[in-house]
Amino acid sequence: MEIGTKKRRKTNKIIYEDHGFIVAEDDKGNTFIIDSIDKDLLNWYWSIDPPGYPRHYTKIYLHREISSRMNGDISFKEIDHENLDKTDARRKNLRLLDHSQNLHNAGPKRKHAKIHSSFKGVHWSKRSKSINGGVWIARVKKNRKIFRGGQFDNENDAAHAVDSLAKQLGLHTYKSNF
Repeated sequence: MEIGTKKRRKTNKIIYEDHGFIVAEDDKGNTFIIDSIDKDLLNWYWSIDPPGYPRHYTKIYLHREISSRMNGDISFKEIDHENLDKTDARRKNLRLLDHSQNLHNAGPKRKHAKIHSSFKGVHWSKRSKSINGGVWIARVKKNRKIFRGGQFDNENDAAHAVDSLAKQLGLHTYKSNF
């Protein structure tokens, strides 16, 4: 670099701006969305980190910065992306939850078992007697307690039972299987 020249600061490129929101892009072509009211945050450079969240060079995450503007101190809370899109940092998509509530909106866990379900709250059990050599178990956790929804020969029936049980328990943040 020559003497007297400044290093050019990275900036995000605005791709689209209309209807109260902005779609911006980092230097690798990754896009993210914010509300127009938070446009001043584009004075900082945001890039998409490996897990998929927009973040400033240090560990300042865009969704946490916007949520703290809306709610004040959010130190011990988790921010949930209601539509599950980590790059969508619009205010209407962000909500403050505790850890157990945030887990309700997650997808199914991937286990190392030979038979695993593609549905949340459903797992295979060989221990139960069945014609098929096992059954699909439906269960939901609420406040560290496990609520059982029954045993099923069909994985889809178990998934429907999980959705029904979550609704009965009043888990409004629970991500439905269907």
